[in-house]
Amino acid sequence: MLRYDFGLAYLRLYRLEMAAGDPAGADRDMQSAQEELSGLGWKQADLSTEALAKQIQTRESNEAKLYNAPPREIPAVHTGTDQGRGKSE
Repeated sequence: MLRYDFGLAYLRLYRLEMAAGDPAGADRDMQSAQEELSGLGWKQADLSTEALAKQIQTRESNEAKLYNAPPREIPAVHTGTDQGRGKSE
């Protein structure tokens, strides 16, 4: 599992380096991501630069939608042990 997390971190760095205009740094990060994910047994076709770049772009897009969504109200959970707390007597 740790290798997957490292691979994901390198893919995020790849996107940042590309955005910053540092293709050499981005290439190093992509190679590191490919090494980590290859160690997990990923197929060669899934490790291509294009496939991984698309995967991290999709993942970050989905995360942005999640984190930028309006907050939802979370219903309060009441248990028998917290009744009467917060009331002045």
